[in-house]
Amino acid sequence: MDERIKSFLDALAANLEGLAEDEKREALDYYEEYFSDALEEGADPGELLSRIDPPEKIAAAIRAETSIRLVNADPGLKNYSRLVKSAHAGITGPLSVFLLSLVIFTTYSIAIILFLCTVVSAAAACIILPASISEAFKIPARYIGEIAGTIGMGLFASGVCLLISYGFYVLCRPLIRVSAGMVYKMVKKGSKPGSNTVEAHKDVSGVTGPKRVNRSLRAGLIITAAGLAVSLASGLPVKLFMIFNSMKPADITVIQREFGMDGVSEISIETAHSNIRLTEGGSGNISLEYEKSNWLDFDIKSDGGRVVFTERSNGRLPLFSLVSLHENRAELIISLPSGWEPGSVRLESRGGTINIESGSFPVQAKTYTGTIHLTVPADGDLQEIPPAIRAKSSKGAIFLQDKTTGAKRPYGTEYELQSPGGVTIRLESERGNIVLD
Repeated sequence: MDERIKSFLDALAANLEGLAEDEKREALDYYEEYFSDALEEGADPGELLSRIDPPEKIAAAIRAETSIRLVNADPGLKNYSRLVKSAHAGITGPLSVFLLSLVIFTTYSIAIILFLCTVVSAAAACIILPASISEAFKIPARYIGEIAGTIGMGLFASGVCLLISYGFYVLCRPLIRVSAGMVYKMVKKGSKPGSNTVEAHKDVSGVTGPKRVNRSLRAGLIITAAGLAVSLASGLPVKLFMIFNSMKPADITVIQREFGMDGVSEISIETAHSNIRLTEGGSGNISLEYEKSNWLDFDIKSDGGRVVFTERSNGRLPLFSLVSLHENRAELIISLPSGWEPGSVRLESRGGTINIESGSFPVQAKTYTGTIHLTVPADGDLQEIPPAIRAKSSKGAIFLQDKTTGAKRPYGTEYELQSPGGVTIRLESERGNIVLD
């Protein structure tokens, strides 16, 4: 055999190092047969070599052929990177290099974003379930339904996160396949007509990607379905749905208390997220009517000239600090005797609405996310001199007769109404609105 052809085949063999032995042998046999047939027909060795690419470029195309089969079988970044490495060795034209770099940069950028979304979703699934189990252990043992519901909701949320993670992973696969096809076409397009690579249509052994993907999908669906079934059976999602959509609970217990006003100078009311309504009544006593929800507990006491009501969680609902940001439509109604002059009335709720339907009492009302409504009766027989009003909302708005009002301050919005009367009503909300009628 001509020394130039032998040198070509030796160089091709050297550039194919690392390839599977059968694929390497098949490629070398192809070119040996190609040269042998051409020489028998009287072709000049130098002319033969001029018609085909150098061995480095042919080896790159053969490696790309192998890589494209691996990518089609299991489209991951590892196999795609092997194809890119082969393509870089086989493409030398400035325009082709630019286009190849553009395709690779775009593909890797999108793939990395999808990969990060996959990892974050999977990590969320791994965090949510232990967190929900930990939250369930905080619930008193007598509330079995809520314990099971909390774990079930954790399973459901973890399963959803796993499915989202699977979805991002699946989106990455067709992207890599399309990009790999474009890269391979660039490699083939840059080859000379005689530089045909060996088409080795063989199954890629050891590829388990699709099976892994199917197992992940099944696991996500099973976990999601199991969590949904357990949580719905407990009734906890329905209860949370009603709270987060400001629906009045069905299972409430009405509790009534009355206190004589003699010796009482201060009223202090604090709820977690039940609504508060302050009214002026004709009775000679201080009256409290409380609609108690079954996930809340309370204390009422009269001591040292103070009537104090405090509402708190009984531990039945998980993540109560989040739940209490939303109003519970059950109400605590405080009715104070007309003409009574207490030293102060303090009303506070984290997430509930406070409705003040009298301007006769010095009130301090405060919420975190709840709305405060102040309605002063227009009947002069009830109140001849209107109260002074000082309202402040850090993140919310202040409305007067359905229009926004108040001065903007560094700490939020502030409104003040002066009055010669001795009664001052102070309203403050961190994130809720204040409505003045």
